[in-house]
Amino acid sequence: LAGTQVRPWVRYWARTLDICLLTIPIGLLLGIFAPLFVMQKNNDALLGIVALFLYVFVEALLLSSFGTTPGKWLFKIQLAHASGNPISYSQALTRAIKVWWRGLGIGFPIVGLITNVVAYERLKRYGITSWDREGNFVVAHEKIGTARILVAIAFFIIFFVVFSIVKMSERGAI
Repeated sequence: LAGTQVRPWVRYWARTLDICLLTIPIGLLLGIFAPLFVMQKNNDALLGIVALFLYVFVEALLLSSFGTTPGKWLFKIQLAHASGNPISYSQALTRAIKVWWRGLGIGFPIVGLITNVVAYERLKRYGITSWDREGNFVVAHEKIGTARILVAIAFFIIFFVVFSIVKMSERGAI
């Protein structure tokens, strides 16, 4: 792969976009089938942990089927097996579980912050994450371009505004 370089923030925003995209259908389904559960304030952390767990399987399916995820596609990140062979579902699942455990701290708020910082530092120091090294994966980046950056910014603004409106309406503020 051409363009191999270390860009932890680009990877972070690509994964964040992917996770936000997954929360949309989860939120809609829960809003339809379990509205009381969604409206309980104490369930936010649990919902985040469940969404990250579900994302493990979604990411593995996307990587093994298409070789990318929406966030990786938007941020022009390519993930490939060093052998040049397509990534199998089991390889992608193993990688996604390691990212979930070591990089995202299973979604526990404080633990996730610590694991993100540790993964960031290791990526900067060694040029590769432990899950990519162990899986023999290569990550390459291309120039993103202004249009894609603007699309990403617009997505995050819209997502944040809609999420805020939904949360305020759940708590009776609207």
